Amino acid sequence: MTKKILSTVALACLVVSASLGCGCGAKLESLPDTTKEIVRDCGKEDAPALSRLVLDFLGAVALYVLASEKIDWLGIEAKAEHEGTVVAQCAFIEIVDRFRNAQAVAARATIASETTKAAEAVDDANKAVEKLRAATGGGRWRLINGNMR
Repeated sequence: MTKKILSTVALACLVVSASLGCGCGAKLESLPDTTKEIVRDCGKEDAPALSRLVLDFLGAVALYVLASEKIDWLGIEAKAEHEGTVVAQCAFIEIVDRFRNAQAVAARATIASETTKAAEAVDDANKAVEKLRAATGGGRWRLINGNMR
């Protein structure tokens, strides 16, 4: 029962946060300092494409959560990588970031054993982000809210 409550709270947080902030697109830029690191800026150029992909990825996450199954983050990452666009990368990173935030909120409202499962899900999501980072030549993403990931 607690697992279902945790899943429902996390999913609700994820849906609300995605619907509030998915109106953006992406562009590449370099940081102005000497690191010459690539930053993929999830700005406002391709809002319709990004919104569509955020909702697609959110749908995939929701199906796993509602079925009480482990989320296949590497499968979702593969879809983003297959799209081959910065917009798809931004959509995936946005979903992971929102998932991490939703899990943190849900974890505060549940018991320790469920918190451990939530932490494992976040670890899996972070591993998928690192896989995408390696596949796209490194760098980071500047999210809608300005956070760097």
